[in-house]
Amino acid sequence: MDFKPQTLVDLQKGFSLLFEKGLTNGDVPIYWDKKAEKIPTPGVEINVYGWMAEMPQFKKWIGSRQAKRLAARFYTLKNEDYEFSYAVARNDIKYDRLGIYRNHSSQAGIAARVIWDQILNKVQAAGKTTKCYDGQFFYDTDHPVDLDDASKGTFANLFTAKPLTPENFADVYAKMSMLKDANGEPMMVRPNIIECNSTMRTKVLEAIQNQLVIKALRNVAGAENVAAAAVDNVNKALVEPVFNDRIEDGVWSLHHTVMMKPFIVQVESEPTGLEMRVDPNDPHVWDNAEFLFGSRATGAAGYTLPHLSFRCEE
Repeated sequence: MDFKPQTLVDLQKGFSLLFEKGLTNGDVPIYWDKKAEKIPTPGVEINVYGWMAEMPQFKKWIGSRQAKRLAARFYTLKNEDYEFSYAVARNDIKYDRLGIYRNHSSQAGIAARVIWDQILNKVQAAGKTTKCYDGQFFYDTDHPVDLDDASKGTFANLFTAKPLTPENFADVYAKMSMLKDANGEPMMVRPNIIECNSTMRTKVLEAIQNQLVIKALRNVAGAENVAAAAVDNVNKALVEPVFNDRIEDGVWSLHHTVMMKPFIVQVESEPTGLEMRVDPNDPHVWDNAEFLFGSRATGAAGYTLPHLSFRCEE
């Protein structure tokens, strides 16, 4: 094609439209907003979060007020820069070899659409080796119930060798629901989401959506299975299934997202539109005979309270 200024104008417009089409493509699912609090942090590099060791509790008023010094623990989250960029050779425009770049522009828009999923999924997967506000790994077996009194014991939100069955689902659901705060009061945690990837779809449907489940019947001594029977599924419709194929296989998680969500997506700046360096007099364009296209965003992902997410590994 003739290489004229209008050629570059048309190229910018076409690539931008394809990028926007990918960015707004509703057929590409996003999941982060189901399990993460979005915290806008414009102009902030590091944000500090404070979590209290106990919930507020009314007591009978006798004499003077009994003011308790709240034990706060702090959690910091640093925003990071993210980008993608690609170069289009001047001759690829001149000789109209742009098909592959058009597809790339659309895929770039999709990448911008799912960036917070991409970041959060990595943080969630790293929860077994990354510390949260109480100094323990986010997914761990010995979170302190009271940060200032070890005698009150610990709780686990990480379970291994825990295949997804109706019985195991009920067990983990109950453990999560029975959590208490440092005052010994129920935290009123009620898991409302089960998350896994699609390889576990059948197990999820059997555990929480079937009307009936098959239960083994044991002999009088309780030592051997002698028969099986269909019984009412007490787990039916307790939680919403989320099949997130961007997370690892063999793991299922229960999340509470009603009063607070277990994760944070901290956004300093959303992905830009498609930015371009296409001026023929631009030093890079002049020296390298290529035009540059890209986008950028700044943010991070992290954790709130470990009480709100339980991880089970098959």
